[in-house]
Amino acid sequence: MKDRLFVLSDPADLLCVNASDGKILWKRGHTAAELGDGEGAQAGNAGGEHNPDGSAGGAASTPVSDGRNVFVMFANGIVSCHDLDGKRKWVRFIEKPKTGFGHACSPSLIGGKVIVQFQDVVALEAGTGKEAWRVKLRASHASAVATRVGEEDLIVHPSGSILRAADGKVLAENLFRLDQSSPVVHEGVIYAHENGKLKAFSLPPKAGEKLDVRSLWEVDSPRGQYQIASPVVHDGLVYGISLNGVWQVTEAKTGKEVYRQRLPFSSRVYASVHLAGENLFVTDQTGKTIVVRPGREYKEVAVNDLDYHPTSFAFAGKRMFVRTHRHFYCIGE
Repeated sequence: MKDRLFVLSDPADLLCVNASDGKILWKRGHTAAELGDGEGAQAGNAGGEHNPDGSAGGAASTPVSDGRNVFVMFANGIVSCHDLDGKRKWVRFIEKPKTGFGHACSPSLIGGKVIVQFQDVVALEAGTGKEAWRVKLRASHASAVATRVGEEDLIVHPSGSILRAADGKVLAENLFRLDQSSPVVHEGVIYAHENGKLKAFSLPPKAGEKLDVRSLWEVDSPRGQYQIASPVVHDGLVYGISLNGVWQVTEAKTGKEVYRQRLPFSSRVYASVHLAGENLFVTDQTGKTIVVRPGREYKEVAVNDLDYHPTSFAFAGKRMFVRTHRHFYCIGE
């Protein structure tokens, strides 16, 4: 099954694509009309399409898979699980989101649970879709990420809270506040790129009923623009990009700025920074991608243009996969 790609398409479709030639192997819809009675009826009765003031569309999130099943969520409040052959295991309507400019956060898979958020943080049993727990935390466009401390599976939430995956208990809170970019956990350290601040927190070796999270450092980052892209941590450095294209490289251990560079973009940067092979990839919403060599000095490797897309890339082997507004591309060897 390694040759299969899973991608979402508006308004609420899950597509399985053959990685070798781009052929669509199967497609499953998630609108109220397609689901019929039950979950579809609930979604249809919950109000109009989300969000009339936004441009994110209904399928901005990224699917997640455990290697046997694929889990997806859409802006109409529907979450589902399919096996790799397209057989639906379960489908649930959770609730309609209320975030402005559309819904964008993606599901996380940890400890046998699928973590989703439209309004509340909701944990669903991966095997059945049954709701395991629900916690009220501020919703945003950013996604929660999974980590592990000792023997405990934990969820690092963009609101700055850390939850226990087993029961949703909040073990730490008010560490940071992310509206668009997701936190990154690397070698026991959380990196959170707020608007105007980059913060680092050390996780303890074990998790109890409270989590002793220690602030390592906090430094200024480019102001005046939102921090939407999530950063990358690699070889002791943190690489981040602001909405208006300011590239910032920071020492992961100390928070000391290594260098800052305005990249030659003509539009906003929504997509996260990516590390693949020996290079870093950063792109603006027009589809211009700048390839940068990691390190303590700015070394531009290449500049490439594609059609309009504010989406992040996916990499597999020597290939890059990109979903734009009109096409799905495979680039590479």
